[in-house]
Amino acid sequence: MRRAARSFPGVPERPVRRLVLAQFASGVGRFMVLAAMPFAIFSIGGSTAQIGIALACEAGVYVAFLLVGGVAGDRLPRRSVLIAADLLRFAAQGGVALLLILGDAAFWQLVAAQAASGLGAAFFAPTMTGFVREVASRERLQQANGLRRMSDAAAAVAGPALAAVAVAGAGPGWAFGADALSYLLSAALLLGVRSRAGVAAAETRDEESFSMLAGIREGWTEFQSRTWLWAVVVEFAVLNALVVAPFFVLGPGMADGAVGGASGWAIVLCALAAGEATGGIVGLGWTPARPLVAASLAVTLWATPLLALAALAPMPFVAAAAVLGGAGLALFGVLWETTLQGHVPAQRLSRVMSYEELGSSGVLPVGYVVGGVAMGVLGPSTALFGGVAVLLVATVSVLAVPSVRALRPAGS
Repeated sequence: MRRAARSFPGVPERPVRRLVLAQFASGVGRFMVLAAMPFAIFSIGGSTAQIGIALACEAGVYVAFLLVGGVAGDRLPRRSVLIAADLLRFAAQGGVALLLILGDAAFWQLVAAQAASGLGAAFFAPTMTGFVREVASRERLQQANGLRRMSDAAAAVAGPALAAVAVAGAGPGWAFGADALSYLLSAALLLGVRSRAGVAAAETRDEESFSMLAGIREGWTEFQSRTWLWAVVVEFAVLNALVVAPFFVLGPGMADGAVGGASGWAIVLCALAAGEATGGIVGLGWTPARPLVAASLAVTLWATPLLALAALAPMPFVAAAAVLGGAGLALFGVLWETTLQGHVPAQRLSRVMSYEELGSSGVLPVGYVVGGVAMGVLGPSTALFGGVAVLLVATVSVLAVPSVRALRPAGS
């Protein structure tokens, strides 16, 4: 039975399973912080504005250090970078937990912990993509990415739920304590993950130069040399700023009229997570001949929740549409990361991923502002219909790029 399980196509290698579990544990911690932070700030007499400051500080540090994290992921042993990032976040959130439990926490300490968490995430995110390539065989690489998407979706549900239970049952300090332990668990799991024999030494170390600035420049050269790569990143910068982020701003404001208030909106968000898990499952075994064409078309499924919410459809229809939208985004992610891992040299993959993340997701704060402005200027329904138009134009534009259409799976 054990030999059969190892040979079955849907079951990845044992190191990949440990890696996915580590990412799940780390993701649970990340989402627990998002849920528990407001209550921690309120417990020390803070305000809603201070919640925004703390979260903005984490996001700002994350963006500021992404490129540095990418260089570290290419120049240093990736497993060590990941473990160090988890231990940093364990120490930061564990310290806050202790201060909250003892009643000695101050706002600046919470902000410092968020900054440390952002720093850890900036090193963890680009390094993980490169480490997956070291651990998974080429035949199981897409399966590994599919499982990672499923773990992210599960963490998005489990993290806030665990935080809510901890806050309600014992207080925000204990929620931060559980959050800290999730990072420690991730580090312990990663400690047992080994790269495939010879891969880290033979494929993943770039010895052209050793300075940080030179490493960042080399990453930029690799990034901009591939038209298909930066074309998709530009597409997602537009989509995140004008389509995805505004949805999460406009959606809660329309919840009372469309999906039944806060509880209905929570169901929609859970449906998005369920869709992301579904997209991960599809990505386990589907290898299209033109991966970027398939990935770009999958993204158009995000139009379904936009249209359902804009039309003020009943909550079950909005939730069903959210499942489709989440599945499309997750399937894009699986195909996209597998394409990058197959076509970008391993010794520069983490740096390319840092540029990819900076370009596509660095605009999210702008998108949140755009959503608020659109709400007042256009009205929520018109703004959402406009988002659908932007999505379709962006998809057609990126599919017009010859290298996007021509790209084949690595090794084909």
